[in-house]
Order: sequence, then C-alpha cells, then structure tokens
Amino acid sequence: MNYKVTKLDKRYAYNESFPYMIEFHKNRDWGMGTGVLDFDRCRKWFNEVWGWSQDIETRNEMIKSKVRMNLTLNDFDEINRYWAYSCRYQEYRIYVNDAALTMFKLKWSSDATA
Repeated sequence: MNYKVTKLDKRYAYNESFPYMIEFHKNRDWGMGTGVLDFDRCRKWFNEVWGWSQDIETRNEMIKSKVRMNLTLNDFDEINRYWAYSCRYQEYRIYVNDAALTMFKLKWSSDATA
C-alpha cells in the first residue's frame, strides 16, 4: 500500500478539523494504478472501525449549519470526529485525528498482515 501521512498546519485546508491527512499515491502509470483501490480499502476499514463518516466538505457544511442554528454539542452526534475523506479530482485523502491515525498505522504498516 502506498500512502503518505501529512501533519496539517495552516497551509492545508481542513487543518482546524483534523490534525492529519493520509494521502494515497496519484501515479498515473497504467501498471501502478491511481491509489483508488488502496483508498477504497482503507475507507471501508475506517467505516468498520470508526463508524460511517461524511466527505470532508459535507461534514464542514453540516458543522457550519449547526453553528448558525446555535445547536448544542449533543446535536453534533452524527458528525464523526475521528475521520472524514475526500476523493475530489483523483486526490484520494482521508483526514484523521490522533487516535484514528495510531490505529491506521498499526493496521496498515509494512509489518502488519492484512
């Protein structure tokens, strides 16, 4: 599996939502693929382990809408705080918090068995 973990700072979008981004390679070589299969396999795993999540843009719009409506923290229960994803323009990314990144690395490290 070919991925890169980036610590998000103010140069990156969604840095206020998540501290890390896992990005899957975008190699356009016919034999190498585009990273979409690894991304999809990991997204399925995140769903199973951390629960269903929205794509990052929908998630941020939901939060903005709830803030505008002055809803309490209990009204944010359906928004996953562990992870979200983005698959725009063949940029396959999963945004994660510290706990989700730790488990991801344990599961998908080069030493782990699938």
